[in-house]
Amino acid sequence: MKTARRWTLGALVGTAALVGLAACGGDSGNESASGQPCVKAKGLPKQAPSIDIRKGRPLDILMYRDIAPGDGASVGPESTVTVEYIGVACSTGKVFATSYVRSEPATYQMNGVIPGWREGLEGMRVGGRRLLSVPPRLAYGDKGLEPDIAPGETLWFVVDLMEVQNP
Repeated sequence: MKTARRWTLGALVGTAALVGLAACGGDSGNESASGQPCVKAKGLPKQAPSIDIRKGRPLDILMYRDIAPGDGASVGPESTVTVEYIGVACSTGKVFATSYVRSEPATYQMNGVIPGWREGLEGMRVGGRRLLSVPPRLAYGDKGLEPDIAPGETLWFVVDLMEVQNP
């Protein structure tokens, strides 16, 4: 059963105070981010889109919202996608991954990405931009991913879908 909820404008406004970014509570990289409040994104590359994340306690479910709908092919569970993206740790607001500083988009097979991307990008159409809030259990869980993603970290992404290849 999917645990994702699609944001509507009204729901987004209503949950804005609850939704944010999550990472470790300190700079050591091994402290748990579990339960830490989200903070605004900082240090975004100039080429990257802004991430309008509100401060507050992170949600424990996957949330996504289309910032701009696409009109091309849609992502399926076995698709290969080409994307531009930026990922931010909720508790620190720090960028941990981005394709915007490279000279080309990134390409991934959907069966090789974190569960939050598999669920959160499914159905997205080429040409679209989507905001994702991914809870730890659908990202890197209680182990994190050193050095930038603390254990129990909620992750935020903005994803621009450039191309989809379906089997």
